[in-house]
Amino acid sequence: MDLEGLMVDLLTDMLVLSETDGMLASSVEVDVTTVEDQWRAVAKVRGEPYDGDRHELLHDIKAATYHTLEVRPDEGWARVLFDI
Repeated sequence: MDLEGLMVDLLTDMLVLSETDGMLASSVEVDVTTVEDQWRAVAKVRGEPYDGDRHELLHDIKAATYHTLEVRPDEGWARVLFDI
């Protein structure tokens, strides 16, 4: 898997966690490595369950997309476009 695919997969997994468990992430630590030219990630996600009295959600995110996706680990940033 390439680095862009890994980013979309990781964000998709986080969206699934939010939708199925009602989890809102407050911090994410990701360890990214390569094994035989394949990118791999292990993420530690911290957060809390959604509470309508404490959290205001402005939009539902449907998906992370590849449109205009850029991942620049050497510069410490990424750009991701989400479908809402």
